[in-house]
Amino acid sequence: MVIDKDAIFLSRRIKELADRALKRDVFTHTSFLNLNEQAVFFSIKDLPKVNYKLIGGYEAAERKVVCFFPVVFEFENDFEQLSDINQKIFDYIYIKPVNEKFSDRLTHRDYLGALMNLGIDRCMTGDIVMSCGSAYVVVLKRISRIIADNLETVKKTKVAVSIENCFDTAISDTGYIKRINVISIRIDALISAVFNLSRGNAVRYVDAEKVFVNSRCIISHSYALKSEDIVSIRGLGRFKYIGEESVTKKGRLMVSVKCYV
Repeated sequence: MVIDKDAIFLSRRIKELADRALKRDVFTHTSFLNLNEQAVFFSIKDLPKVNYKLIGGYEAAERKVVCFFPVVFEFENDFEQLSDINQKIFDYIYIKPVNEKFSDRLTHRDYLGALMNLGIDRCMTGDIVMSCGSAYVVVLKRISRIIADNLETVKKTKVAVSIENCFDTAISDTGYIKRINVISIRIDALISAVFNLSRGNAVRYVDAEKVFVNSRCIISHSYALKSEDIVSIRGLGRFKYIGEESVTKKGRLMVSVKCYV
């Protein structure tokens, strides 16, 4: 991974937050990080020894914040504890056309553009999850009221905006299960099968450092996936590797994945 000035600045900022959590025994967190920025975080070699967790407001989130916990805090990764932390950091902005029958066909890009037009930095907002023309946006709590009070239109369409304190799990769970036949559970084989690419094209995504597993940049074509790994490929999409189901008579593997839309 190429380290540039922005990455160096981000590394310093992350270490400052970790150091504050350790020395002052307080909870701290970053703003939202994209996949490349998360890869920068995982590349830090001299991070202070403090408990941390990456979360994005729901299970399949791509954009995430890094949370650093007080020394006495032990993260158990259970649903209730994770929900408490999500509610402490995030709000969920629900945006929908006032008159759906006569509204434009709104896209992810339209909603993102409307938020950016308010002067909001991208790092303040997480994933935008579409649902039948409406959208949920995960945001840091400190900007939720700004959005609710000022966002009136998206692409000339008048919208209604509300602040929710939880995410509709039916909306966030927008994936579908796909069963595929692969020769192995190598990352290049899975990408090829999931997105109907040639093996060579799949390899090129890995070589271009566009493949991330659980937010970590993967540079090895032969990386073997494990059950529950979430794979993100920039420019293609995301899927969760569920696991192996059976072996065919020819020795190939039948595996299942969950593709996110």
